[in-house]
Amino acid sequence: MSIFKVEAVKIDVENKIFFENASFDIEEKGVYAILGKSALARTVLAKALVGVIPVKSGYLFYKDIKIDNTKKGRAAKAKLGYIPKECFLNDKMTVFEALDFVGEIRKIPTD
Repeated sequence: MSIFKVEAVKIDVENKIFFENASFDIEEKGVYAILGKSALARTVLAKALVGVIPVKSGYLFYKDIKIDNTKKGRAAKAKLGYIPKECFLNDKMTVFEALDFVGEIRKIPTD
């Protein structure tokens, strides 16, 4: 089962195209890396996957649920998040503690 699925996605920010007609799956089990010359492009992709940046066309799915403005789509999007490089949390927290903290705030159940 795919945890994320990207279908024919176009992402642009301020008229700069970062991805056009991008399609891929990220399986639930595995380790993945996003590689590329541009750190900005990787950040834009990560933000689009969690809904911080809208896609211009195409579709994003989380656990086979289309991320959109339907009730199911909004519920799927609510389970996703993005922590920026310059994190706003206490610098004494571990990554796990920071993610757990954000999950508690957003009322995301732990699986």
